[in-house]
Amino acid sequence: MYSQLFAGKISPLKSYRSFKKKTMGKIYEFAKPYLGLCLVSGVALLIFTFFGILTPWYLKVIIDTCLPSGNQGFLILMLLAILLTYCLREIFFYISHYLLYYTGARTLFGLRIKLFKHLQTLSLRFYQEYRTGKLISNILTDVNMLNGLISSVLVNLVIHLFTILCILVALFMMSPKLSLLSIVMIVFQFVNFTYFRGKIQKN
Repeated sequence: MYSQLFAGKISPLKSYRSFKKKTMGKIYEFAKPYLGLCLVSGVALLIFTFFGILTPWYLKVIIDTCLPSGNQGFLILMLLAILLTYCLREIFFYISHYLLYYTGARTLFGLRIKLFKHLQTLSLRFYQEYRTGKLISNILTDVNMLNGLISSVLVNLVIHLFTILCILVALFMMSPKLSLLSIVMIVFQFVNFTYFRGKIQKN
């Protein structure tokens, strides 16, 4: 993989879009010592997402119960609950993102060390025939893409998955029939998206 990247046989964009299992396995080797931190970060992200879904429920209680009854004490209690929820949500946001970014930074640090050691094993003839600027550009570009994958794509993916799961649970609790209808429509939309995406990629 490294030699292919150095020789320019794999473009950075292609390597970013389609990681093979072998490449992901190598990345997993670097991240394996930090699986515990990843687990804690995932739990913190789950709690962060859960607190975000609580806010609409607070507003529902205020509109349906507090305002019609004119109960100011209960209204103040709900407002304090919203404020406390936002504070807790930001705390778990900080914990989850800090641990995830730390794990990503340590993983990429190990990757850079291995790349540097690999460069030391290459012959002088390789450096004489291969352009140094392109070599450095390939290394920096691929590592930066991995950094973006770990720090941005994975974080958003986990948050969105947890949000969808929490929303589905809330929907089934409120109206199972409407929830099933929504899921059926989502399945049709997914099939439609997958079909036309394949058509566009072939063209």
